[in-house]
Amino acid sequence: MKIKSLLIVMFFLLPAMISAVSQEECSQEVLFKFYPKGFVLEVLDKHDIPKGKAQKIADSLYEADQQVVMIIGQKASTMSPNPLEDIKADKERAQLFRDSLMEVFNDVMAQNGVTDNDDIKVMLDEIQQMRMQRFDQCRKQGLLPKMPSENIRN
Repeated sequence: MKIKSLLIVMFFLLPAMISAVSQEECSQEVLFKFYPKGFVLEVLDKHDIPKGKAQKIADSLYEADQQVVMIIGQKASTMSPNPLEDIKADKERAQLFRDSLMEVFNDVMAQNGVTDNDDIKVMLDEIQQMRMQRFDQCRKQGLLPKMPSENIRN
């Protein structure tokens, strides 16, 4: 009888235990980076990128993170209307963001000898999916950190 009760309790608690995330996993470092190292390394490992090369790629993407913001700003300034200033330009803004993420990701992957465009796209999609899932988990558990701009004001 005890085993049956234990199995029933585990059946109901296991999903909550699996989806639980820690405050550290909900840090700005994880949620507000475009290419969080842990996610990058996990995806590269899944795609059989050797560990040494994967670490180099993850380090390069970590350093290139701020380039995404600059690229978005530069591209947006040449568009008319500027999708960053036009509140109705959701599709254009999303495409600009996606293209800029892909540009940086492609460059770093190419510098490290990874050139299969289809595989590169899949890897970036997986990293972005992991980011969205983590953000959602943190939101559901009330663990979202302040936005970086909120820290400046407070």
